Amino acid sequence: MKSQVTSLRTVAVSQLVSERSKLSLTALGITLAVLFLTGIFIVNQSTTAALEEDATSLYKNSDYVAQAPGSFYGDTDKGEDFLSEQVLRDIADSPVVKSSWPLYKREESLQLVENKTAIMTRSNFPEDSSIFPWSIDGRAPTASNEVLVSSQTAEEYGLMVGNHFPMTDLALNSETGEVKDSERTIVGIFQVKQPNSSAARSVFEGGSALQKNLDDLALDSAGSRNVSGARQVLLELQDPHDKSAEVLNSLWANIESKQRPVLSSVEAQIQQAVRNQSQGVNVQLYVLLVFGGLALLMSAFVIANTFHALVAQRVPQLALLRTLGASSITVFWLLMLESLILGAVFSAVGVSLAYVLAFCLSKVFQDFTIDFSTSAGLIGFLVGVSMTLLANLLPTWKVFKISPLAMFTSVSARGSERAISPRVALLGLLLSILGTGVFVGGNISDQTLLILAGCFSLMLGWVLLFPLILRWIIQIFRWGASPFSNRALASQNAVHSATRTAATGRMIFLSTVLIGAVLMGYSSMKTTIFTALDEWSPVSLTATMSPDRTTPSLTYSSVSKEVQNLSQKVIQLENLPTVESAQVVSPAGTLLLDSPAQPGFLPVAYAADWTQLQQTVPVVSELLQDTHTIVINKDFAEANNVHDGEKISVQGTESNANFTVRFTSANIPFPLISSKTQQELGQPTQELFSKNNVYPTVFFKTTPGAGFSAIQEDMNVIAQTLGIPFQALSGGALERNSMEENLNKVLMACFILLAATILISCAGVANSTTLSTIQRSQDNALFRTIGMPSQRLQQLISTEILMISLVAAVLGSLVGVSICAMGLQILAVEDLAVKYSFPWIEILAMICTAILLSWLAALTPAQQAAKISPIEALQHTR
Repeated sequence: MKSQVTSLRTVAVSQLVSERSKLSLTALGITLAVLFLTGIFIVNQSTTAALEEDATSLYKNSDYVAQAPGSFYGDTDKGEDFLSEQVLRDIADSPVVKSSWPLYKREESLQLVENKTAIMTRSNFPEDSSIFPWSIDGRAPTASNEVLVSSQTAEEYGLMVGNHFPMTDLALNSETGEVKDSERTIVGIFQVKQPNSSAARSVFEGGSALQKNLDDLALDSAGSRNVSGARQVLLELQDPHDKSAEVLNSLWANIESKQRPVLSSVEAQIQQAVRNQSQGVNVQLYVLLVFGGLALLMSAFVIANTFHALVAQRVPQLALLRTLGASSITVFWLLMLESLILGAVFSAVGVSLAYVLAFCLSKVFQDFTIDFSTSAGLIGFLVGVSMTLLANLLPTWKVFKISPLAMFTSVSARGSERAISPRVALLGLLLSILGTGVFVGGNISDQTLLILAGCFSLMLGWVLLFPLILRWIIQIFRWGASPFSNRALASQNAVHSATRTAATGRMIFLSTVLIGAVLMGYSSMKTTIFTALDEWSPVSLTATMSPDRTTPSLTYSSVSKEVQNLSQKVIQLENLPTVESAQVVSPAGTLLLDSPAQPGFLPVAYAADWTQLQQTVPVVSELLQDTHTIVINKDFAEANNVHDGEKISVQGTESNANFTVRFTSANIPFPLISSKTQQELGQPTQELFSKNNVYPTVFFKTTPGAGFSAIQEDMNVIAQTLGIPFQALSGGALERNSMEENLNKVLMACFILLAATILISCAGVANSTTLSTIQRSQDNALFRTIGMPSQRLQQLISTEILMISLVAAVLGSLVGVSICAMGLQILAVEDLAVKYSFPWIEILAMICTAILLSWLAALTPAQQAAKISPIEALQHTR
């Protein structure tokens, strides 16, 4: 038995070595697929390790952590998201607690250096610095105007101890409600090891202004602890043992379950934190695995096609083995052993390249730490070997169905092949019918998963049926062509070698289906989202004239005069290239509401000139034609318990006036009334502005088709002219640009992830053409013998691949566009009006690119086939 295994291994290795030129492209496909898949697992485990290290660094000086139940479980249905004041007091007063750190956080855009801002997390520094987990260069902050920044932030922005930068004065905000910046001094820099961690983007401040501000916000919102506060408290105990935990838990025994904190050890807290944060990582992994699966599928096509051709060409050799006494099962295991060796060797190469590439990237991008554990490589290796064996199973299994006499028949004498078996055709038809039914059912029942499942089933059915459709269309190319023309001969060759034609066409077809779907999805999503965005945020740019964040551009001493001066500046700004129209809207009076969203605070209505509003925000001007109409955003109305059509009163500086409410879905930042009614209410005064902390606002409408770079240049002019910081500008143009950048990133990511599939597809086309020309070497020799020039033989082979790629690319793009259009119905389920946009230029470019790449992939095999002499070709045929 041992000698038999040794003999099989020897024969298998010998065969692989002798056929290495034919298997080179197959090996490339295996290597690329395993490289891509291993890279996916390396990225995933590195991200998970980074999350764990981030959590570990925060809790390393703590013994226990008390966390609000909603925050701990990542689900507000299980409890409140923030800890109550009672819990915080109980912890601070507990005799078993040595020190505690209630962790308050607030996201804020900070201007760390001139003309450069960053989104940072403001956090409070603990009263006892011993629980702070990072080492500090400098000293700990003790007052609200003193802060710590991370070593990464300091390096990125060139900050040092003693530097200053502005932050919102939360103490002033808590006392007066004003939003004003004050200078903060960097007194220390804390050292972080993990780049781009949550700590690296944090600023820790001294004092208690942040805690008081967030606690006051919770109280202003009817005491709801799902609004703000501290989500967790880090605890350092006098004697960290189990009884201390029991004492702490007993303090909260009588607290209602949704408010009762979860007390956990540091180890349990780290595990839970990683579990909560890894939800997004898991989604990322699933998306990457989909693309990895596509690469594996494409590689499986290449492997199956290669071994199908090799088995067919080795029929005489296999017949000799049978004649010498080898059984069918022995021949079967011989071929499977060959695929095992091939898969193992080049899966190992793919895994090795993945680790080498990861090492190189870790040196280039030092902000991201790579986890080099072997689990990712082991999984990639096993998947690569398994894929190779499974892909080779069907071609190898056919050995059992071939009789010894048939094995002695030459390859060319066996006639034309079938494109697909009847069973595969039936399965493809059933999947297509099933997918259509599931899709229709999903649309009727508004079930997203059913819609996606129907689209996937339909696509799979088309992939299975495609070789049959391809064969029918290829035969059409012979119509009207002379029998010995390149078109007729190429069509005949493609039909005769149906298996290779099907494999080549299927790889091109699947690639173009995926790319066509991505292009259609990008174009339609962009149109749909931009249309919805234009309706939701119709104001292109909004400039809020707040005097608190910069040199005052508006004082309270002469409101009317300042508003007039502002209007003159706005008229000048209308001459900017990207500004089509602009207008000033000014506070006019307070809304007298029965149940405002924030008790004790009455919202302010703004007055707008209706004629100007027709140009800047026409969708709102249509609702404001009646002078006694007030236009209110639906979300604002719902929060303040206001109903469409009801009458509400606005209190002006001189009198009150009643208005009829009209709803708008547009994101108007405040209620709007007509400026004609302002005379009834009276002119705005200093008291109206200062008491309600409101300011005039400028609406801009940008020129249609203006590029964002040009808009951004004019935004700088607007900010300088109005005397406001650049960050005070907001509106639909910024949101549109942000959304477009995100969509472009998604599109680029899809193409990068599809790159492995496309490369394997190109290798598969070249491999299929190589094997096909080798199999047809006798036919090619006959063509050369009867006088066909080598150049024409090369043209004949190229014409065949051009036919296949043309049909596959056109059908693939149509199927991809159709499948994507069907899949976009999930947006309709979410009440988003789908706006289809067919990217015909991109689709046409994709078809041409697919044909060109297929031709280039087949160029070298075609040239090699054309160079062979007739005698050599006849000798090469086995």
